[in-house]
Amino acid sequence: MLVRNLKIDDFEDFASKMSGLVFHATTLENYKSILSSGGLLANLDGSRSSVFGNSNGFFRLRSCVSFFDYRNLDDKKVYQHLFKCIPTNIAREHAAMAVLVLSKDAYSNLQLWTAWEQEKHIH
Repeated sequence: MLVRNLKIDDFEDFASKMSGLVFHATTLENYKSILSSGGLLANLDGSRSSVFGNSNGFFRLRSCVSFFDYRNLDDKKVYQHLFKCIPTNIAREHAAMAVLVLSKDAYSNLQLWTAWEQEKHIH
């Protein structure tokens, strides 16, 4: 595991540093819990609070962990949603935050958020 400390100036600075990556953002307290449990675990029962709110989130209800996908920030459709959930908001209430970058080898396991659009047409 590679650990680096980064200082960022603002969200745009953060986005430029994370461009091309998929990552999970959390508090340092939650990061310590992730390390002690051996990895990211889905919040199946909704008992753990999220710094982003929405405890009934799309991915949690599917037993998944949410990630930010910054692989295609140049895509206008992706960019239009970029500011709806800002990972650096963690730093507004906490002195520091943790960002866990997903290995490119795991990209094939990702479920895309666009599935909600397909599912709403089924139900």
